[in-house]
Amino acid sequence: MLDLINEVLDLARVESGEVKLMIEEIYPVEIIAECLSLVSPLIAQKNIVVENLVKAGVALVRADYMRLKHVLINLL
Repeated sequence: MLDLINEVLDLARVESGEVKLMIEEIYPVEIIAECLSLVSPLIAQKNIVVENLVKAGVALVRADYMRLKHVLINLL
């Protein structure tokens, strides 16, 4: 419940412009692999197969690392 409240408060801060994003160049393959490794135990428990089709060498993306990681984990 506390995590949900913190996420709502964080979203409100982003919408109000109070949060400063730290935009940097990120390789998608690395952050996706990290997120998959974090959720892999949960995925395995549910007998779900997730395949990472992002290949190394894919162009960089510009994003806030922690925010992008949070979004990807939520999606997974």
